[in-house]
Amino acid sequence: MFYLGVSVLAYALNNVLWKRMLSSFAPSILLTVRAFFTSVIGLLVAFSLYNNVLVVSQTDFLRSMIASVIGALGLFFMLSALKQGTLKLLALYNLFTVFITASFLFIFEDLDVVNYGYGSFLMLSGYFLFFFHSNKQNLKFPIAVHLKFALMSLLFAASGLMHWYNLLENMHPVFVAANQEIVVLILGLCLVKLNGYKMIDIKKVLHFKHLRFIFLMALVIFVAVYFGLLGMLQSNPFILSLTSLAVPILTFFFGVWFFREKFTLQSIIALTAMVTAAYLLR
Repeated sequence: MFYLGVSVLAYALNNVLWKRMLSSFAPSILLTVRAFFTSVIGLLVAFSLYNNVLVVSQTDFLRSMIASVIGALGLFFMLSALKQGTLKLLALYNLFTVFITASFLFIFEDLDVVNYGYGSFLMLSGYFLFFFHSNKQNLKFPIAVHLKFALMSLLFAASGLMHWYNLLENMHPVFVAANQEIVVLILGLCLVKLNGYKMIDIKKVLHFKHLRFIFLMALVIFVAVYFGLLGMLQSNPFILSLTSLAVPILTFFFGVWFFREKFTLQSIIALTAMVTAAYLLR
């Protein structure tokens, strides 16, 4: 559970860093530059700390690539849906990912429903409490937005399950993380090309004062991905997807800390419930 806790904290901190940078740059450009750094970090870690971690069979490489491409496509649909949707709607669709993952594990794996019941109930209760008692927001969006978010959820669930099975087959988490980020880098380059950004748009983000901040984002997200994979290896994708629901809650608290956003009693209760759930799901 320690690895998942570190991963959740890193993802929440990454959201705060994104909030700061997105006010100045396009998401696809930031995504591309960040993915470049995360890819480099992953390769450096692989070559420096581990022996032959990048030496995999053709079959393992193909399996990892399929999972990474599916995850990258999920990211594409997420970014596309967010053009008209909101982060709140995105967070609600995270539940869909949880239930897809849980349903698969309930049917095909020996998952102890009793032990997971209390933790799941508290996690979902805290999640709903936070979002439905926060500022009221209209959740009526075009059907295309809901379809893109639904595809995102399906792809994220499929990718998470495939990565989990790959890890169980002794595929190294560093290889999985590095490969995932390289695929995201390729996706980012495609998005930049499709959006028709010019070199002048890219040069703005390459200024040193911005690059050092994006490098921090890359380091944080690599920690989030790597520790998330380690946590998944010790548990399963269901626990990973459930604990990841704490990310928007922690993001809110980081927002209170860094941006002096409004602090509510409902937020405290919700976070307490989700922390308790994390303990039960350990």
